Amino acid sequence: MRHAIVMIALVLLVAATGWTEGAKPVFYVGGGISMPMKPDAIGGLDGSEIGIKDMYKNGTHIGGGVGFQISPNVEIIGWVSYNSFAFDDDGFSQALEDEFIRLSGGMTGFTFDINTNGTKLELIEIMGDVKFTIPVGQQQAKFKPFILGGLGMTNAKQASTELEMHIVYPPLVDTTISETIPEQTETKLAFNIGAGFDYMVSPTVGIFADVRYAQVAVEGDPIGYLPIRAGLIFKLGQ
Repeated sequence: MRHAIVMIALVLLVAATGWTEGAKPVFYVGGGISMPMKPDAIGGLDGSEIGIKDMYKNGTHIGGGVGFQISPNVEIIGWVSYNSFAFDDDGFSQALEDEFIRLSGGMTGFTFDINTNGTKLELIEIMGDVKFTIPVGQQQAKFKPFILGGLGMTNAKQASTELEMHIVYPPLVDTTISETIPEQTETKLAFNIGAGFDYMVSPTVGIFADVRYAQVAVEGDPIGYLPIRAGLIFKLGQ
C-alpha cells in the first residue's frame, strides 16, 4: 500500500506541474470488459493445463484518468481502474474433470461439481502511462490512433471463499470436501501496454476505445489480463 501512495503522489505531482505550466487537462472516464489471461497453470504446477481462464469468467472494468499534453503527439496520463472477476464454478469443474482424464491416460467416469460462495478476484490499478498519438493526416483530424504503455501498482484481492467440491466415481467414490479459503491481498508492481483510437466529436468532447494487456507481479506466477474499454474524453480550456 505504501507503494500505491507514492504512485498517487507522483500522478498528482505531474498534474500540478502540467497545470502550473499552462497545459490543459484532459479527462477520461470509461469501462468495458476484462479478460483473464495468465497464469496458464494455477499454482505453478508443472504440466497442469488448468489456468486462470478456467477459474474466472470475463470480468468488468471501470476507470478514469487525467492527462496532460507535453507535445503534439505525446501525452502523460494518470489512470485509476477497477477490474472484477467472478469465479467460474462450471468452467473450473469441467477443467478439473478434463485434467483428471488427461493425467490418468483416458480414465473416465469421474465428475467434479464445484460450488463456491463469495469468490471474486478484484484488481485496483494505479498506472502512469505515456500515450503516443500516431500522426494520421492533419493535426486537427478527428480520428487519432494511438499506442500507450506505462508502469504502476496494482492491488490484487482474492475475497474470502467458501468452497464445496463434490467428487463422484461410482460405485467407489461419492464424497464432498468443504473448505474455507481466507481473504488474500497484496499490492505489487504492474505494467500495461496497448493501442486504440480517439475520435473527437467536437474540440472539447470525444470518445476513445482501446485494448490493453496488463500484468501484476504477484507472489508466484504473475496475473495477466486484457481490459477492453471505451469511454468519453473531456478537454478543458480548449
